[in-house]
Amino acid sequence: MPKLRIIDTLAPFCLPHAHGQINWSKANFAALEQNGELTDATVKHILQQSRTYLRRVSQLGYNAVGVDDLAHLVVHDFYHSPLKRRLAMYQKMYAQFFELARAQGQRIFATTDYLFSNPTIDAHLQQTGSSAEDFFADCLTKLFTTFPQIDGIILRVGERDGHDVRGDFLSRLQLSTPAQANAFLKKVLPIFEKAGKTLIFRTWTVGVHPIGDLIWNPDTFAAVFGDIASPSLIISMKFGDTDFMRYLALNPLFFASDHQKIIELQTRREWEGMGILPNFVGWDYQKYRDQLAKAKKLIGIYVWCQTGGWANGTWDGLTFLRDSSFWTELNTYVTARLFAGGESVEAAVAAFCADYKITNASNFLLLLQLVDHAAREGLYIKEFASTPLYFRRTRLPSLAYIMWDTVVANSVLTALLRTAVGDKTLAVRQGYEAAKTAQQAVQLAQQLKLPGEVLRSLQFGAATYNVLAIVREHLLVGLPVERFAAFEKLYATYRRDWLEHYRVDIAALQKIGRSPVWLQTLTRHGVRGQSKYRLFDRVLLATSPLQGFVARRVLKQLANQSMGIGAIFE
Repeated sequence: MPKLRIIDTLAPFCLPHAHGQINWSKANFAALEQNGELTDATVKHILQQSRTYLRRVSQLGYNAVGVDDLAHLVVHDFYHSPLKRRLAMYQKMYAQFFELARAQGQRIFATTDYLFSNPTIDAHLQQTGSSAEDFFADCLTKLFTTFPQIDGIILRVGERDGHDVRGDFLSRLQLSTPAQANAFLKKVLPIFEKAGKTLIFRTWTVGVHPIGDLIWNPDTFAAVFGDIASPSLIISMKFGDTDFMRYLALNPLFFASDHQKIIELQTRREWEGMGILPNFVGWDYQKYRDQLAKAKKLIGIYVWCQTGGWANGTWDGLTFLRDSSFWTELNTYVTARLFAGGESVEAAVAAFCADYKITNASNFLLLLQLVDHAAREGLYIKEFASTPLYFRRTRLPSLAYIMWDTVVANSVLTALLRTAVGDKTLAVRQGYEAAKTAQQAVQLAQQLKLPGEVLRSLQFGAATYNVLAIVREHLLVGLPVERFAAFEKLYATYRRDWLEHYRVDIAALQKIGRSPVWLQTLTRHGVRGQSKYRLFDRVLLATSPLQGFVARRVLKQLANQSMGIGAIFE
């Protein structure tokens, strides 16, 4: 049984909102403030939600929480007065939050990027000649002194804040090479050791700079961690070699060293409907758990039940709050019992049914099998998703044509899919069969008399998979003009009927045709079917005219959310 079972605490920090895109990657501090201050009403709301949330996750067996974030927990003398006053408000609120967490027996870890910054911090470092490491070390010392109840830090070094993030602090990528990361660890770990605290170092990276393949490359992993032995270090890894998706083998780096490790799991699956689309991950996570039985020093899990991804204003279910996140709560419940109690999926689902007053557990389990199959083959193109593909330092996502709640339609992804998918007829058929499976789930839910929220989500799933099946056919083989016109009408009806619809750019989809020769050549030769670098990949990794050509041509067509697709060319 993993002794450390961490869960994120984003949900209590999400306030009601009216519309617009929402970045769920961490607490939206700017949205919490009014005229630069935390109001008493906002603090009261957050703490009320926290009380409910902490009680429920504790009951499930989670014994530690990740809390956003270090930047809002420490105050420096060189900060300007308005910022000091604002951070004092946060510190007061966090002190109360930590009391609630401790009352539920929770260990507490503050999250942070390396490095958060702002113009005032940058000016201070320049004026004093201090390094980023010096500043971060000072932050740790202040944190452990001000909040001794905090057990440690969860550190991300491989991704920076998205383009849309606003606030007093923004993060940037500070570490570029494995050697820099190794030196950084050697400097800060003694601070953790002296204070009796823990550093949870995440290997998540998005392909940026030479350290960008840390998530999957054993050589980079060894260069960062190989000569470090510290009781205060825990290495945290996602289960695969890309983001939280299906069809991924367990990351072999779990077996690569004697360091303490935890596995990251996501129960509000950002790439699979963000809690709105019917979703079940129990069988995948049971498989990973069983494979990890032979892993050295696996001491815990880190479950993300709210954090991750973008959504529009209608995809705002808050896990364990407002009874708005049935599928995420199901996944979070089952994951806890799989790892904390060592139960089977079947036993965990039976317990869930008892707690949630679902009377026919065996039929509900059958429903979950239908849901799992529909997601696996309705969202993913099976042949593509089952084939590991790499470009530069990045393992390509197994779900390539959907970015959160948006279908990405452009010639780059179309060329990639058409090159990688050999049996296009089978792939198209699987999409339509997934839509039929989703409709079977609706019928079974009606027989089970499941709550209206659950039935509606299943109906939304069936409608969505039908749309995605047609999109898939067009991406892979193209639709005749008359069928595309029929699809336009169907999609208009889908948008009208479902406020929480997937977004499809009809005009962009319509423009897709035969890919240019240069693009076909790039996808055929630039994308490799093994993680090991080839000579051609070394050329692409170098600063060269070829790299510039690829970047300019490709970036014009790819979605530019998060920190920007251009980052993979850095």
